Amino acid sequence: MEEDEVKGVFKTYLDKNRAQYLVGKGAGPDFAFEDGSVAEVKGSSWADVGEVLRQIAEYYFKSRSVTFVVPSDSLNLDRAFRLLMLERILKGLKLEGRAVSVFLVNKLTDNKYKVYTFESFESLWREVVERIGSNKPGWYVPTDEKLSFVSTFSTQEGNDLFKLHTISLVNERGSEIEL
Repeated sequence: MEEDEVKGVFKTYLDKNRAQYLVGKGAGPDFAFEDGSVAEVKGSSWADVGEVLRQIAEYYFKSRSVTFVVPSDSLNLDRAFRLLMLERILKGLKLEGRAVSVFLVNKLTDNKYKVYTFESFESLWREVVERIGSNKPGWYVPTDEKLSFVSTFSTQEGNDLFKLHTISLVNERGSEIEL
């Protein structure tokens, strides 16, 4: 999904929930709210993870709170872990540090989406990891199958597995938005 499409979904969600906001223009966060919080939006293909981490950190120190708005298909194991670590570090560096909330978007059809908000990267991480763990082979399964399951995390399959479980969580729990 392109960033503008994700912004449109988030804006529709905000309008539906009667939120008061300003749309950012140029440098800075994409949305600002009356309470001093901000939201940063990315599309599916944000390649420079370091730059995204720096943006979130900058907004974190300048704002009351930060929401990161992205398509579910953009969060793989590596990106999610780096965002989790960033959140943990940031919370310790700011008096009354808050978690970074995560607003995820799944595209269902051309104009239908599912959206779901996690209160933090930590809650997203915990729920996806628990879901993956619940699909692990039992103790009675042959060792080769157990090793195969474990090895998925050292390959691209681990990234895809995390992404697939993230998408399915949003589809199961999310609200539908129609543009």
